[in-house]
Formats: sequence, C-alpha cells, structure tokens
Amino acid sequence: MKKQLLFSVAAICITINITAQIEADKYPIPEYSNEINLLKKSDDSLTLQRLEKGSAKKEMKVKMMGMGGMDNGYELEGEKSTVRLSSGSNLVFIYYTGAVGSTASNPVSDSLMKANGIDMSAMSNPMSMMEDPAKTITLYNTQSAKGSRKVMLQSMGLMGKSKKTSTVYTISVKKIKDSYYQMIVDKELPKGEYAFILMSGAAMDGSYPVFAFAVE
Repeated sequence: MKKQLLFSVAAICITINITAQIEADKYPIPEYSNEINLLKKSDDSLTLQRLEKGSAKKEMKVKMMGMGGMDNGYELEGEKSTVRLSSGSNLVFIYYTGAVGSTASNPVSDSLMKANGIDMSAMSNPMSMMEDPAKTITLYNTQSAKGSRKVMLQSMGLMGKSKKTSTVYTISVKKIKDSYYQMIVDKELPKGEYAFILMSGAAMDGSYPVFAFAVE
C-alpha cells in the first residue's frame, strides 16, 4: 500500500514538473542578461520589449548650507524616456539574470525537497537570493527637471519644509524558471515617467543600472 502511495505521489510530481516546464518554455529569453524587459502578450504568443537603459548615482544636493533646502536621490539623463507605453494597467516585466544553476535534477526528489521547505535553485545557485527582484529591484516614478529626471528619495525646501518625493510602486514577483523572473506591477500606473533601479548591479563608481519607461 505504501509503495502504491509513493508511486502515485511520484507520478503526480512528475506530471506537475513537466507541465510547469512546458509553461516556462513559452517565455522568451531576453537578448541581454541582467536587464528588465516589458512582457507583451498577443494571442498565444509572448514577446519582449527592451526598456530605456541607463545608470544613476545616489547624490545629495544641499543649498545654502542646508538652509535653502536639500535633495537626495538619483538623477537620470533626459527629461523623458524614449520608451513610451500607451497604458499603465496590467504591466508585466521580465528580469533574467542569465546565471544558470546545476541542471542535474530529479523531478521526484526536487518536489519532495520543496515540500520540506528546501529551495533547490538556491542550493544549485548560491547567488540566487541576491538576484531575487523582490529584494533588489524598486520601481519609482520620476520627476522631470531641466534636462533630467529625478528619483527623489528625500527633499526639503526652505527652512526644512518637506517637499514631494518619488512614489514607490510595489511589484509581485514570480519565478518562472531558474534565473528567470516575472514582475507584475500591483496597481495601474498613472501617466508619467518611471524607472526601475537595480540595487544588485552596483558599479565601481557607485552607480546603479536604471531601466526607464513612460506611460502616456
């Protein structure tokens, strides 16, 4: 009886894994790794659109020794993004790290380990926790200024009066397959300029990768 039960569980696990793999294979692989792409759905096909790619440093600007105000945040080149979206609803993005873990796996043993709370992908790729978009990627709206866009983290005017800062938009993350993540913006984005900041991609000069777009 126990053998029959184990066989049934194994068969179900294999079927679930095969089905999940077929669904995962429908997702296109981005041309470049460590970038954020917009996922576009049309009929039964899925395609990707690259976002505007740039970099930004976190900087603090103080006026009149702080008496005239202070701005703290990131600055992007250009007042408007080159990528314009017609709607801010149901936006889905893809983040692909390009890092592939060990391919040696067994559907039955993997499923049993998952049932016991063990993340196989984390074991095969120790860096996967650092690549998790839920922990390393933040979506902000940007404020346009002369010749630039700003992600304003903190801003104060004359005599320390608080000014409007950038809004953080939450995203729900789903792992599609190893090193491949789907990110869904939790609510509709109003018209404006936006930017993802990838904190895990810090460069030697202190800048971070930025992926920008606009909703018209």
